Amino acid sequence: MKFGVICFTYALLIVFSSALAEPVRYEQDATHTIIQFTWNHNRLSNMSGRFLEHEGVFELDFDKPSKSRVEFTIKADSIWTGVGKLDEDMKSKRLFDVDNHPEIKFVSTAARKTGLERGQLAGELTIKGITKPVTLYIDVNYNGPHIFPNVEKYKGAQLAGLTIKARVNRSDFDLGMAVPWIADEIDIVINTELVAYPDSKP
Repeated sequence: MKFGVICFTYALLIVFSSALAEPVRYEQDATHTIIQFTWNHNRLSNMSGRFLEHEGVFELDFDKPSKSRVEFTIKADSIWTGVGKLDEDMKSKRLFDVDNHPEIKFVSTAARKTGLERGQLAGELTIKGITKPVTLYIDVNYNGPHIFPNVEKYKGAQLAGLTIKARVNRSDFDLGMAVPWIADEIDIVINTELVAYPDSKP
């Protein structure tokens, strides 16, 4: 009888401890994060650009993704295409209007697992003060112990590597200049590395 009570109590502890487990807060490695966007130009070529300044909040639970929360903020004037005149046009009032709308922001609203190392993150994307629902498709490239566990500052640390993809229509955000000659659809790819240190909690 006592053995049964002990087993039942132990089972309850496991259930409650699992239910109370919190997501882990990961720090974004900005030196290993790239935000790239691609568009088709007059059906002739696929052009691309990047945002160079950004920061993110990643509170992740890989076992129970529904507990996860992600926020991402991008400095709009950090846009870079490699072509100075195009960068100026991108920052102007005709497009991103960076003087009046300095930030681009994504805030997650729901997360779910879709495969062994894949998931989806629903959320709201705000550009130029316009907010629209967007779904991010995530590939988990790595999730586990730090690859340099013998380095003092990385002892007990966890690493995660993510590839995040999305497709948006730029006209939804008042960025529709020259549509349809220049494609409305924009493909976004974010590659990022994250690190969580022991006792990293939201």
